[in-house]
Amino acid sequence: MRTRTFFDKIIGRQRQRERTALTGYQQLVEAVAHQTEPEVEEVERLLADSGKTVEDLQSDCERLARRLGYKAALDRLPALHKERAQLDAQIAAADRALEEAEAAHEEKVRVAGLVTRMRPHQTKTGKMMGFVTLEDVQGNIELVVFPRTWEQYAEAFEIDRVLLIDGKVDAQSGDPKVLVDTVSTELKRVVKEICAYAAASTRDRATSP
Repeated sequence: MRTRTFFDKIIGRQRQRERTALTGYQQLVEAVAHQTEPEVEEVERLLADSGKTVEDLQSDCERLARRLGYKAALDRLPALHKERAQLDAQIAAADRALEEAEAAHEEKVRVAGLVTRMRPHQTKTGKMMGFVTLEDVQGNIELVVFPRTWEQYAEAFEIDRVLLIDGKVDAQSGDPKVLVDTVSTELKRVVKEICAYAAASTRDRATSP
């Protein structure tokens, strides 16, 4: 019995030393993985106690460093989701502002006047369009007639012809222009529109200081 107790004590102490050595080695791996440089003598002692080699230490440190990197990335996911949500909100706000700006640049307008200049133009794709100058009671209005509209109304754009134009204002490229949507040559409509425009201009001048 006494012999058995003696060996039990020896085995117990050996196992305790092994656990202590393993704990010391694990702490060494964590220290190196966190970029803490321990004393060389301490590293040699811990390696000898744990039965590990320098190659084992390097491999275990690299493995732990990768695990720490993955954990840090996972910890940042909520913050990244929040930043992405904020970025998406900013992009959506910018898109709305751009749409509002474009809508302001493309305000619908109706003008009437006399055609004083007309220049057909062929696009790179071979389609015809035109640039037309219209003169009304206040001056000249530059019109841009894109291919689809030109194909439908090209014959209406004759010098000294009175036209009624519906379109959109384009103020993005310097001087304002009217992008033509529809053209009317009906005399009664044109005269009515010119008279209404002239009356409004007269009222504006009369009420201005």
